[in-house]
Amino acid sequence: MSPVSGRNHRGVTLVELLAAVALVVMVVSSLTFLFPTSSKAITINRQRLAATEAAQNLMLETKKPPYALINPTPAVGAYFPNSNTGGSEGNCDCNQEDLSTQPPAATSVVNGIAYTLRVCINFVDPASVTFKSFCPNAFPDAGIKTIHVRVTWNGPPGASYVDLTSKVAKL
Repeated sequence: MSPVSGRNHRGVTLVELLAAVALVVMVVSSLTFLFPTSSKAITINRQRLAATEAAQNLMLETKKPPYALINPTPAVGAYFPNSNTGGSEGNCDCNQEDLSTQPPAATSVVNGIAYTLRVCINFVDPASVTFKSFCPNAFPDAGIKTIHVRVTWNGPPGASYVDLTSKVAKL
């Protein structure tokens, strides 16, 4: 009988202890990389939520008056630089334009981030399959308008925006 075989083996060896500590250190260090990424995602989502809420509030405020008092965006080249505002098509599609050329409808600051809100309103041709938008004087008002709200801001990840589009009809 050897002297080792008769002993009671309680505890761990130094090699086992070092291996366990090394494993715990690797797991904990890999988890620490998740926290900055999660924090950045939370910040971006908070900014997007604030912008979406501002867009929804402005959309509701814009849709509140009667149809006749919801004025379309003027069909001028300054607001629709990519459109043929002088032609027969009268293409003033708010969804296809850079709304940064339009004056802000409102600005707000939430948690130190400045949000700029812009509204673009145009007529919609219900006879077209795609509900094509057009300029105010290109065709007669068919009783449907598109309201497009864009909220822009510069946060830690850079410039961002949220778009919200809705239609309003004459009753």
